[in-house]
Amino acid sequence: MNKLSDNAYLLIRWTFATAFGPFVGFVFLFGFLDFSNVSWTTTVPISLAIIGTLMGVGQWAILRTLLKNIWPWIPLTTVGFFLSIPLGLFIAGGFLRGDIKMPITVGIVLGLAQWRVLSRQVKSSIWWIPASILSWGIGLPITLAVEEYFTSDYLIWEKNMLVYGAGLGLLLGILVGVISGMFLIFLMRRPRAIKKFG
Repeated sequence: MNKLSDNAYLLIRWTFATAFGPFVGFVFLFGFLDFSNVSWTTTVPISLAIIGTLMGVGQWAILRTLLKNIWPWIPLTTVGFFLSIPLGLFIAGGFLRGDIKMPITVGIVLGLAQWRVLSRQVKSSIWWIPASILSWGIGLPITLAVEEYFTSDYLIWEKNMLVYGAGLGLLLGILVGVISGMFLIFLMRRPRAIKKFG
């Protein structure tokens, strides 16, 4: 394959790997609420843990083919994402759809956590932090805007929460995956200190 097709293949794999976590996490969150009386205070932390863990595992599966000793990506992504949401809500002063502080906080916290892994092997890895800020700063607000629209008076989804969660999770994951994936392609083209394969 040529460079263009290699890059496209990497972007597709990275996007799907990133989207898997939000997809499963949102399906759990909204689906569980649809079929049980468990409160948000119970399901949201579990959902955050699912998203962070599966996203970390999925992205690790891609990165391990490009770099070596990349396993810390999984726990750092899991913990980073789990902590970033409540921290973002605290900084923003609550859940406000139009407030960009929460998505930016998620991007900063997660970007810093993941950068610690990349910084050991990838030249110009500092760009991963703004990549994370941009991907979450765009992906999360768009997803919340879509969520607000579909819960308006025009389209009521109370009886389709499982499908609703799946759609929102895929949208968020794809947006974050595509944007961060483009930065990943850029970073992988930079000279690296350590390569797994020659």
